[in-house]
Amino acid sequence: MTDHERHVLDDGGRGLAEATGRVDVRTVPLTPSGAADAVRAWRAMGPPVTGICAFNDEVAMAVLAGVQYLGLQAPRDIAVIGVDNSPASAVACPPLTTVVQDVAAVAEHYADSVTAALAGTQASEELIEQHIRLEVRESA
Repeated sequence: MTDHERHVLDDGGRGLAEATGRVDVRTVPLTPSGAADAVRAWRAMGPPVTGICAFNDEVAMAVLAGVQYLGLQAPRDIAVIGVDNSPASAVACPPLTTVVQDVAAVAEHYADSVTAALAGTQASEELIEQHIRLEVRESA
């Protein structure tokens, strides 16, 4: 794992957002022109936003389409990260960097935590982060 990947996973982007006070959440339409409007707004911020972590891979691919619609390139002009590792993310243009979750392991962890709480016992100290990783591709 690179230092960049470790920083993204360890920090989750919160530290940067808190330090800069720049959190701009938008609904991104799933059309190239609609997504381009969101990208245009992010780029117009001072200083321009240089990276987006979307709600899921579908929205991230719409952002990639918006980036291309404006004649920009990911990651040169704006980095894009999705969440889900959907099959289409590997063939997006450029291939989408995405957060991969072992959903079954995460669900089991939460179920065990609830069961322990109901039983009045100590929940596992297993870190949930071990079930989450960054699949680095060309978009970020």
